[in-house]
Amino acid sequence: MRWVLAVVGGMVVAVGALHPLVVRGFTGAARKTSTVQAAALTVPEVPQPDLILAEAAFVGPAGRRRISGVLENKSGKAYSGVEVTFALIGPNGDTLGVVTATVDRVGSHQTAKFQTTDVKPAAHWVLKSIDTGAQ
Repeated sequence: MRWVLAVVGGMVVAVGALHPLVVRGFTGAARKTSTVQAAALTVPEVPQPDLILAEAAFVGPAGRRRISGVLENKSGKAYSGVEVTFALIGPNGDTLGVVTATVDRVGSHQTAKFQTTDVKPAAHWVLKSIDTGAQ
């Protein structure tokens, strides 16, 4: 063992150090006894959504702005009565409310256009949900 003098907080402290070969042997042994077995984590597969928002944007003059867009059906099923809901965000980041557009029908592997009613003077919108009706 070797000794080293160190100054800690204004006090002289003697620190003992093991010889390098002893340290290597000790850490090697420690690794063998503390081996952690890999835990198997099961991550559920997230299914792809049937309906996606293909595009959407504000349209119209400032006083009569709406959100217009396209809903895309990626599935082999037809949907009717689909509600696309948006949260409206003000210029200061505050939520102004929500607005919903209804898509009467979107066939399998097809797209359907939609348009909301007039929106409050929002600076941004965020897709809140796509709710499917009767299938």
